[in-house]
Amino acid sequence: MPAGSVDVPLHSMDDEICVDHFQFYLLDPQGSHKWPRPGTAPTPFLEAASSTVGVHSRATDHYAAVRLEAWTHEPPAPPEAWDVAREVTLVAPSGQVTLWQLMGGRSASDRDFTLGRPGRYRLRAHGRGRTAAQALGPVTWLHGVEQYLIQFWPILP
Repeated sequence: MPAGSVDVPLHSMDDEICVDHFQFYLLDPQGSHKWPRPGTAPTPFLEAASSTVGVHSRATDHYAAVRLEAWTHEPPAPPEAWDVAREVTLVAPSGQVTLWQLMGGRSASDRDFTLGRPGRYRLRAHGRGRTAAQALGPVTWLHGVEQYLIQFWPILP
């Protein structure tokens, strides 16, 4: 990155997703989707299967705030504190992703998020509020207790 330039994402989108059966997904609408079985903790925070990524919560039946960011390069660490962060690879045949609820479809915004050109991307997910969401117990339908920052950048050939 040139000296004096500002390190910011190409674009971003704030959204909300219903966490159902302790999970939600990011998927390319044109990809082949492999769905992990619904379950309970302990499961990995993040699981990838080709063009589908499962994000596993510590609570079920609530609404999580999600910020998606597309970058041209690996982003710097965010300035805010996060409880957990993990990386996986996502294959994006359309160059887009959709936030997807296990049992109910698309996210609140009902929009696809453009990553860039079709191809392979690194995805880094940060989560916080997970312990607070778990302490609330099942079926709260609360909004924003859990928050996620999900950053994407292309894997160059």
